[in-house]
Amino acid sequence: MIELKKAHELDVVELTEDLPEYGVCQGSRGTVVEVFEKPEEAYMIEFLENEGEISKIADWVKPGQIKNIDLIAKEYYRTGLAALKTGNLVESLRHLRKAIELIPSYIRSLHNSLAQSIGPHEDWPKFIFAMRLIWLLDPDYEMGRENLAIAYLNLGVQEAKGGEFDQSLITFHAALAVKASQEVVDLIKNNIASSYTALGTRAFSNSEMEQALWHFGNAHFMAVNEMTRSNLGKACFHYANFCWDAGDVDKAIDSYQRAEDAGLKWPEVLNNHACALGTRGEIQGAILMLEAAASLAPQDKIISSNLSKLLTLSTVETKDLVTQNIPVNFLTPPLKSVALHVAA
Repeated sequence: MIELKKAHELDVVELTEDLPEYGVCQGSRGTVVEVFEKPEEAYMIEFLENEGEISKIADWVKPGQIKNIDLIAKEYYRTGLAALKTGNLVESLRHLRKAIELIPSYIRSLHNSLAQSIGPHEDWPKFIFAMRLIWLLDPDYEMGRENLAIAYLNLGVQEAKGGEFDQSLITFHAALAVKASQEVVDLIKNNIASSYTALGTRAFSNSEMEQALWHFGNAHFMAVNEMTRSNLGKACFHYANFCWDAGDVDKAIDSYQRAEDAGLKWPEVLNNHACALGTRGEIQGAILMLEAAASLAPQDKIISSNLSKLLTLSTVETKDLVTQNIPVNFLTPPLKSVALHVAA
């Protein structure tokens, strides 16, 4: 270990012996506030106690009575960075950890150095690795955790923009597992909703209705807003039509109800719900639905015809009722990346 004794103003030093005349003991740390050269080298040092509330001044401390913590820490830090550049991670972290133990603010310097050297290149896997090194050195450093979450988030955005939606979800969930600010957490959830929406739209276009409904449901769960709620309602409606066509009337009725609960109180939804209820023999419920649909779309001939059949024919064949569809226009929430944070 380098034991440099000479110090400069503002250097942090540690006593190597008790100084009873000043009321400070061996191991106490203070800051050099003045350097004397005559009649011999000596220092005025301020020692803070009780978290900085009380200070003691030692106005004539000799070089042999201190060790320069700043210089020792700088040497550890320099050696650690050199080892990091050569890829010797074990050696690097050993030296960097010693530097940070001596001067805790070095974690901020290291973090900023990595953020400024890697961040602009948007090499997010490399930056994630760098922030995990910061975590190994100091798990409580909040900005390191914040930038780790942001790096995962931005990597997920890259993957999603490249069409890798399944992989982006894995990455976004990794971001969500990191303790970060609520602002970053909300952005992660919105991006998760965006990827689920894209997967839901893809599944719908492939006629994979159950999968589509699952994805839209997850999107709404992650980001509850009008866009995801509307998409979920539309997905429920189309899934209900799918169940109706497959002959699963009970599941169709349940899904029509879910579409309405999601705010999709459109005449087409109410009409098809009525058809399903009529098929199950719930004529009164079907009439209520059709009358509500007719109030929303009084000129709709299909709704008027279905309502007329139910009102005038007590033995109506519900297979004669006609269902309707809604054009597909799912909306995808925009993907958003985040700028890295650098400590002042």
